[in-house]
Amino acid sequence: MRNEKLGQRVAKVVAARIIEALTDGGDPVLPTEREIAVEFDVSMTVAREVVALLVSMMMVRVHHGRRMQLIPQSAWNYLHPVMLELQDDEGRRQLIAELFDLRLLVEPEAAARAADKANATGIARMEELLSRFRSSDLSTDERYECDAAFHQEIMSSSNNRPLAHVLDSANELLKFSRAANGLSPAWSAELIDSQHTAILDAIRARDAEAARAAMRDHLLWGLEHIAGKAEPAPALGR
Repeated sequence: MRNEKLGQRVAKVVAARIIEALTDGGDPVLPTEREIAVEFDVSMTVAREVVALLVSMMMVRVHHGRRMQLIPQSAWNYLHPVMLELQDDEGRRQLIAELFDLRLLVEPEAAARAADKANATGIARMEELLSRFRSSDLSTDERYECDAAFHQEIMSSSNNRPLAHVLDSANELLKFSRAANGLSPAWSAELIDSQHTAILDAIRARDAEAARAAMRDHLLWGLEHIAGKAEPAPALGR
């Protein structure tokens, strides 16, 4: 198991080097598995893992007996959980900003629909998650999980299964974006709690427009925060 995990880590490092070459421009010649093994001094097993990783992220196509074929960047799987790990700092910021743009397109409308369609069980679950988020006993990672679950419950309460799956598919990126947002400082957690409360209050009140606006304000704050524009602020009134 230890060797397997080490091989996976090495495969990510090699994949990152190859991706860097792919995004430098020009028309790169993609290496074969054997060329990967020789160039990066890794085993054929690791070389195969590198190729499998690139395929899973929809960066390349593989045809037996031929070199990998590069897929246009617009078609790469940017929701792949490894994608962020293989980006440099600027690439991570850009990808997280694009994720927030996606969320702005989807989650405000999901919150509005949840205000119309959420049942008592869904609302109770949101209340439970909000209460748990406030617990001082939570670790930072547990608070991230609670935050993500709150948003997922809203998506599920929109009563649209494909819509709920969109956020679930982006869950790994959401975890990273929450870490990048610096959720751990007390002022940040308090403000997020206040924003979540405004969203939940609107859903409980069956006020779709207020739920839409509260979710949009919440996500816009997050987007500004990762861009370094948001300033510490007192909790919003409840």
